[in-house]
Amino acid sequence: MDYKLVCLLLGCASTVPIAQPTLAEGGPFPSEFFHAAFARAKTALEEHLPYRLEATLDIAEGRQPFGSVDPLSPLEPVAFMRRSEGKIYLSPAKFEKFCASRLKTARAAEDLAFVLLLHELLHVYQDKVLRTRNARLDPRQLRFFCEGHAVAFAESLARAHRVSEEILAAVRGSVAPRFRGQLEHDRNLLRQHYSYELSARFVRRLGLKVDHFGKLLETKISYPAILGCDLKRLVPSGAAAKQLKVFAKARPDLKLRPVVEIDYFDLCLLLCPPAFDDFALCEGFRGGALTSSTFADGSSADVFLLHFSGGRQQDFVTRLGEYAALCRGEKRTVAGEGAGGRIRHEGYPGRGQSCHIQMAGSLAILVLADDGQASAFVQTCFSSLVMENKP
Repeated sequence: MDYKLVCLLLGCASTVPIAQPTLAEGGPFPSEFFHAAFARAKTALEEHLPYRLEATLDIAEGRQPFGSVDPLSPLEPVAFMRRSEGKIYLSPAKFEKFCASRLKTARAAEDLAFVLLLHELLHVYQDKVLRTRNARLDPRQLRFFCEGHAVAFAESLARAHRVSEEILAAVRGSVAPRFRGQLEHDRNLLRQHYSYELSARFVRRLGLKVDHFGKLLETKISYPAILGCDLKRLVPSGAAAKQLKVFAKARPDLKLRPVVEIDYFDLCLLLCPPAFDDFALCEGFRGGALTSSTFADGSSADVFLLHFSGGRQQDFVTRLGEYAALCRGEKRTVAGEGAGGRIRHEGYPGRGQSCHIQMAGSLAILVLADDGQASAFVQTCFSSLVMENKP
């Protein structure tokens, strides 16, 4: 598993232009500059550990050892720690571009490199802990712990070494994700926001020390806890998954795929990334389930059954409508179909697709259907699920 950089170039590298260098002095940074920053960061971290770290720095001059960019991000990594090799790789060219886009003077680059390498060295420490423990965590949770710990303690150690808040802000970049109505792009932004910013907030609230990563791995997490919601308001329920399974069993002719339960992060990631930070929706979400089917003409449909409390299903549908309009680049338009209050969003989540929504008590039934035979499937879902609705 590769632990990649928290310090990312501003915006998507393929679409956001890098500012022209405005550094007062310096040119290409020599390798000695990075090795000095590496030694400084290593010493600073080892002051808080019971042992010395076995880590080396590889300066990638004129070559690209990075392989592919982090699949969770459309942004370019400046440095990363590759666990299989025990090395930290850093690209001087990308570091120089990063400085040019964020800093006013080359002198500040020393502190920026210090913070960046602190982050990667914290991953080296984490790797050592993970090798001695039998931590069975899913990849999303492990990434959450690793990046949150690295972000939080790289900043705290940097402050202890008198790195200015201006430099930390330059490393951090924009805190709030800027969703732009491009679903895959916005999904990546949500993954990054969750893995770096929200994870760091969570780690800070625990009040652990830098060498307590092992204790962090034992911490139970939930999305409401991560967002700071009122846990007393949560009433988890498996009703959505149960009802969707009943529907699938009753209609074997539809050849529905096995029902999968989805949590709040899955819900927002798949349908409406900007809604994840909505405390009220997170507190009101009781559970969800998903199935799908493919038809003879190649069209397909995804069926979501979402269970909310306190009328939050309507709030989620409203947020989804706003996001669907953003994706289409137009004002929200809702097409009602009959007295049942059915809603249809054309062209969402993509061309040749539509999102169909039907309320049923505390449930929201959503069907994402391609044009073609999948469209006729929508009425079948709504008729059956509304009739069987027993929240």
